[in-house]
Amino acid sequence: MISTAPTLFRMMRVRPRLRLLKKPTALLAMSAASSARYWIKRMLEGGKMQRKDIEDSEQRLKRAMLESDVMTLSDLLSDSLIFVNHLGQRIGKAADIAMHQAGQLKLGVIELSETQITLLADSAIVQTNAAIEGRYEGQEASGEFVFTRVWARENNMLRVVAAHASLLLPQNG
Repeated sequence: MISTAPTLFRMMRVRPRLRLLKKPTALLAMSAASSARYWIKRMLEGGKMQRKDIEDSEQRLKRAMLESDVMTLSDLLSDSLIFVNHLGQRIGKAADIAMHQAGQLKLGVIELSETQITLLADSAIVQTNAAIEGRYEGQEASGEFVFTRVWARENNMLRVVAAHASLLLPQNG
């Protein structure tokens, strides 16, 4: 696949004739071509993990959880996901998505704090505190938690491959 990179880049070299286009349109065309070349290069090279990509993925995950958006959750969770919840139960992708789809899990608030991101060559580790308000099977399921998530690139998409949650105990003094 990498051997096709020169061909793809040649195809992406858009050189609009400035005299035929209005200047703002020409600048937009050049900017779009430059952006497309950047993203194609990142996809072909696998792309080094970027803090902004992880932050954006974390926000997408938070929104998907709050809205029970199973399509986005499906995109963001690896098929091989292993999530160990605060009760020590191992939950895979299918079970996680099924809880949202069936309405068993309804989250109203997720407030993240003290988020730390550790970038590695081909993955990232996110540790964050989360104040969550919600219901599980009709029962109150709110609390303060700490989450650890491992993000990795799969098929040119960032996905959570492992996650762990623990109850966050109140700090004394």
